[in-house]
Amino acid sequence: MSTAAAGRDHSLPGGLNYSSGSQNSSPKSLFFPSPKTTGETAASAAATATRQRNVLLFFIPGNPGLVEYYGPFLSHLRRLLDESGPAQIAVNLYGTSLSGFDDADHDAPFRIPGNPPRDVADQIRFVESRLAEVCAAAAAAEATPYDAVMVMGHSVGAYIACEVVHRGKQRRREEEQLKSEQNAKGVAFTSPDDFRAGILLFPTIAHIALSPSGKRLDRIRKVAPLDRYAHVAAALLLSVLPLALLRFVLRRFWKMPPHAVDTTTAWLGSRDGVWQALHMGKDEMRVIGEDRWGDEFWEEVGGDAAAKPRDSAGTRFFLLYGKNDHWVAEDVRDAFLAKREGGRGLRTKVVVDDTGVLPHDFCINYSEPVAEKVKVWLEEALEDL
Repeated sequence: MSTAAAGRDHSLPGGLNYSSGSQNSSPKSLFFPSPKTTGETAASAAATATRQRNVLLFFIPGNPGLVEYYGPFLSHLRRLLDESGPAQIAVNLYGTSLSGFDDADHDAPFRIPGNPPRDVADQIRFVESRLAEVCAAAAAAEATPYDAVMVMGHSVGAYIACEVVHRGKQRRREEEQLKSEQNAKGVAFTSPDDFRAGILLFPTIAHIALSPSGKRLDRIRKVAPLDRYAHVAAALLLSVLPLALLRFVLRRFWKMPPHAVDTTTAWLGSRDGVWQALHMGKDEMRVIGEDRWGDEFWEEVGGDAAAKPRDSAGTRFFLLYGKNDHWVAEDVRDAFLAKREGGRGLRTKVVVDDTGVLPHDFCINYSEPVAEKVKVWLEEALEDL
């Protein structure tokens, strides 16, 4: 993804920058900057009595990986932060689409040899690259890097977020070794791989194939003809369905609001979008199995964690699960929760919406209540920054 400085963006109401999709462009992005950073240079910020901290919250969507689904969610979160966010902290919100879901973000159709749909590993590499670009662009524009970076992901976006943090931790360990060697030679060193927090919304981070919907998709993956031709059948079905009728069905019977109707219609009517979603979904069934990160990753540190230096205290995680989420196996979720209940000094907070109101696809009709939960967690994560 590109930042406003790096791509062809359009200013939209509400402080939104929207990276347009054009042939050979990168996936679309949404950028909601903090008004606290508008017109403020690094020099003027440094001159204030209490230096303002600049934070990036980087959002990764689920599947289908179209950031347009999350415009109302990110917009409402922006309003909440502007109304009552931390006084000396400016939080910029940045969200990106995943690669391959928009026909305009790849050079050739997937049917062309050598240009297959993107799998989960491809998306992880893409997100790492885009995150690095966003941080580098901010450092170049503001003459200072972000003081903290947080990642937030929905569904498989939560898995991607965890893997990005995990790889960052690995690089950090390697760089710490290099740092000690360089410091002995008087060389300055900073690391780009520190993550203050990870916010995981309706996360599919373990054994997704055991979930109700996962079982159905996994059966398609395991039956060779279906695995090979499911996207062809979907394309044929959609080709005979008028888009006007599709919009009517989505609006009238599925009760989708305008942003979801527009995004879904564009996706279903695209050349490669449905193929990309099916291909990646089947790969999720294969890749997302046993918790691949372990207890150390979730930072089950001792009660003296608060006494540690800020940059060594680790990444704090906040997880929001839904009740009866058809993409999450409840026994897998409950086992994860049981391991983290009652732990002293635990840096992972898990919340289950027992009301059953919040659905897995919260971004369609329930953006505001989820944004309100996220805002509380952001304030908690940014304490003592």
